[in-house]
Amino acid sequence: MDNIEKGKKLFLTMAIVLLGIGLFTVIIIFFSQVSAESGFKLIQGIIRNGLQGILLYYIFKGKKWAKIINIILWSMTIVVALIGFIFLKNILFIMLLVVYCASLYIIAFSPSVKEYLKSVNN
Repeated sequence: MDNIEKGKKLFLTMAIVLLGIGLFTVIIIFFSQVSAESGFKLIQGIIRNGLQGILLYYIFKGKKWAKIINIILWSMTIVVALIGFIFLKNILFIMLLVVYCASLYIIAFSPSVKEYLKSVNN
């Protein structure tokens, strides 16, 4: 398998995992909390997941601006998750750290994904 195809598969796997986790989170919020605030959190989760999907689509199409925005957002998420883990000692923050650190590595530093995105851009 050539590097471009490997990069494409790695990117798509990462996108599916991220969107799946986002969808799972929205479903958990919907079924676990019955209050006025849960409706707001549900809408917030759907919008967040939708925007994430749009950004991932544009990265898949080779748009550098979408890649930069995602790198910035994921970096902020990593910092918040690290602070959250330090102060709250919640295992969910570790899961966030692992997922977003892996995603950040894949999108920013993986040679095969870089090669794939370069091939899509040309």
